[in-house]
Amino acid sequence: MIITCPHCHTNYQVADQAIGENGRSVQCASCHQSWHADRASARPPVAQVAVSSEEEEALDAAMGAAEPAPAIPVKTKTEPPSEEPAETGDAPPAAAKGKSRRKRRGLGERAQARVAARRRRAIAARLPAARIRRIFGSTMLVAAVAILIGFFTLAGPIVRLVPDLASLYRLVGMNINIVGLDFSDVRTVRASNNGHELLVIEARVSNVTEKLVYVPSVRVTLNDAEGEQIYEWSVVPNAAVLQAGESMKFETQLAAPPPNVAAVRLRFEPGKRIPETPSIVTNSVRGQN
Repeated sequence: MIITCPHCHTNYQVADQAIGENGRSVQCASCHQSWHADRASARPPVAQVAVSSEEEEALDAAMGAAEPAPAIPVKTKTEPPSEEPAETGDAPPAAAKGKSRRKRRGLGERAQARVAARRRRAIAARLPAARIRRIFGSTMLVAAVAILIGFFTLAGPIVRLVPDLASLYRLVGMNINIVGLDFSDVRTVRASNNGHELLVIEARVSNVTEKLVYVPSVRVTLNDAEGEQIYEWSVVPNAAVLQAGESMKFETQLAAPPPNVAAVRLRFEPGKRIPETPSIVTNSVRGQN
C-alpha cells in the first residue's frame, strides 16, 4: 500500500502488515511530522514503483521502535526531488533550513575567530616587549654576520694574535701563513759524538712570499707517542732575512735527548729573536728521566 504524508504530501510504499488493522503512528522523513496512518487512507501500490527488500526491512524496523522513526520514502514518478523545492513554489523542508542556518553560523564563527586572532597578533606586535625582542633579534643577527665576515677577512691579524687558530682555518681550506716562511725537508737523526748521543734536526726554511721577510726564532718541541710535550727550546736561524723565493738550511742539535721522543714539531715565533744562537741546548728539560 501507499501512504501519503498529510503535511508535505510525500508518498511512501509500505507493506500491509506494517500498518496493521488499526493503523499506526508514523513520522515523515521529509518534514519530520507525525500522523496516524491506516488502511482506509492508504492507496494501492503503484505498479511501476519498485521497493527493494532493504528499504522494506528498514521501514519495518523504524515502525517497530518505541519512538516514532522516519519511514523510508519511495518517490513516485510525479514526485519532485526531496533535496530541492518543488516546482509549485513550496518552501524547502524545515530540517534543510535548519542545517543551512547552522552551516552559515559555523562559517561566520570561524571567520570571526580568524579576525580576532589577527587583531590579537597585531596588538601584541605593537607592545614594547615585542619591539624590544625584534630589535634584539635583529642586532644579534647583524652581529653574527659581522663576526663571520671578520673571521675570514681578518684571518691574518687573528692568527697573529692567536697562532693556534691557524689549524682552524686549515679545516675550512684556508692556509694562513702570517710569517711568510715555510719549513720543508724536515729530517731528524739520532747520532753519537764522543760517546754522547745527539738528536740532530735539519730542515729547509723558504720565503714563500714575493717580498723580503725577516726570519724569527724557531721553537722546537719534542713530543712522545701520545702527543704530550716532553722537551722544548728556541733557536735563532743563521740568516736574519730572506729575499723573495730565497731559502736556507736550518739545523739544531740536542745532547742526551729523552729516550721516548716520537715526534718533532717546528714552528716560527713571529716578532721574536733571541740574542744567543747556541747550536746545542741542554736546559729547560721537562719530563726527562
